[in-house]
Amino acid sequence: MIYLLVLLLVIPSPIFIIFNSEVIAVVLGLKGHPFWLVALCLATGQTIGFSLLYFFGRWFCDHWQALAKKLDSFNLSRFKEKSDYFLCAGALTGLPPLNVMSILAPKVGVPFYKISIITFSFRLLRYLILAGIPQFFAPYLNLDALPAWLNP
Repeated sequence: MIYLLVLLLVIPSPIFIIFNSEVIAVVLGLKGHPFWLVALCLATGQTIGFSLLYFFGRWFCDHWQALAKKLDSFNLSRFKEKSDYFLCAGALTGLPPLNVMSILAPKVGVPFYKISIITFSFRLLRYLILAGIPQFFAPYLNLDALPAWLNP
């Protein structure tokens, strides 16, 4: 049940951060939850959220005048040429912001399958690291020092 809740909590995170997904990964990793399952739920939820941004991206670009004005002054062909590199870096590290790239991707012509596969793969790697490393070091840490609200 907690894994479904985690998945649902991070779907809106590309737009509204209700709960920080990195903190969720670290805390659940420390608590001994299977880090691969935590990472899978977080990556799936965020991929759904970024996919929604992709599908509404053209609408954002057409109806948000401030964004449209900024895009007119930006050379989008440079983004298309190196979109794979930008998407990989954004999905793994968060820089450049993946939410902005998800909105711009349909306007530039990046296919949905490419952005969804890259987002899922690199977000999964990101959360495997963020949930796995704390679980590895948990036996050496005093988990009683965590705040009471983090303890189930």
